[in-house]
Amino acid sequence: MKLDIFESSIGELEPILGDLQNRLNIAELIHLTPQECEQRVHLQELAITREKIEIAGQTAEVEKLINDDYRFEHEKEQWIGAEKIAYLQTQVRKLFLGFLESQSIGYNELKDGTVKLTSDNTKRLIAVLKDRLSDKRTQNSRYIVERTAIQVILRQKELRISFETNNNDDFGMLFLSIAHPFIMMIAPSKNATPLYTTLRHSHYQSMVGVIYRADIHARKPKSSLCITLVNDTRTVETLDYFDFMAHATPSNEISTKDAEAIKSRLMPHMMHHIETLKSDESESLNRLIDVKIHSLANYYDKKIIQAKKMEAKVTEEGVLRMREAQIDNLIEDKRLKIAELEKQREIAGSFEILGMAVIQ
Repeated sequence: MKLDIFESSIGELEPILGDLQNRLNIAELIHLTPQECEQRVHLQELAITREKIEIAGQTAEVEKLINDDYRFEHEKEQWIGAEKIAYLQTQVRKLFLGFLESQSIGYNELKDGTVKLTSDNTKRLIAVLKDRLSDKRTQNSRYIVERTAIQVILRQKELRISFETNNNDDFGMLFLSIAHPFIMMIAPSKNATPLYTTLRHSHYQSMVGVIYRADIHARKPKSSLCITLVNDTRTVETLDYFDFMAHATPSNEISTKDAEAIKSRLMPHMMHHIETLKSDESESLNRLIDVKIHSLANYYDKKIIQAKKMEAKVTEEGVLRMREAQIDNLIEDKRLKIAELEKQREIAGSFEILGMAVIQ
């Protein structure tokens, strides 16, 4: 029966729909013909459907206010520019081809920049990768991802591999990015010995530096690769690693003794950098959360005021109880949403040293 639709609207829709008794006057319906009554109910049904759509839109805006995913996606595009992606893919290519050579797996580099493996070499690659699968019992999720990636290339007679993002939709082409399971399987262990190297740079000379990953742990975690440099006059500068390496040329390795001295010298500066990142992120985050909480409180306060106004118009006991419950639900929902936002203030920072460098 079409009157059932009004029963489902008594909850969240009440502040917008107004008094049920005024929306559908039973006394008037008694004097209408069946056709007129059906038409009246149909019009009210359309109105409620439209208002439900409005409510859904408001709910989506509230969730966006809390989660802020739209802002995160926008920022992510700014963090990872085209130049950084190109640099990462160059490193992925070097890593993968170096791995093939270390395992005596032959390959051909084609004119379009892709790499081709014959059937026999593809089988050799698969065999090596199978030996590097994560433990099924202790790392089951990672094991499944790695096994699935191997199955993709299992039946290919010849394997073609691309390191260019514009080829990742090409049928039959394996696109390897830094996040691909194969790269994660062949990359050095997270606890591997850091890289010790000598560099030549077009903008910096006679300096030493530490390469490290800076991590900000919050609801939306952020990571960045940095290099902190210092010269003999103790001038310290922290740079984005990708920007720095765009003008650098690796030369040769440095001694472990030199590397440890560099690390000890620059450790306080790295810790200071992490604290600065935390402070900047915390200030920005708290400012945003304060705005969100203020907006959210206003949103719920208006809904509560509307619900209380409707409560004052109600005379039927059953509907009155529903309105009272609705007001209590709004108050509790407001409390929970604000508490959820308050938790997002939590922030921490850490770093992992990836290498030391001497800039000649």
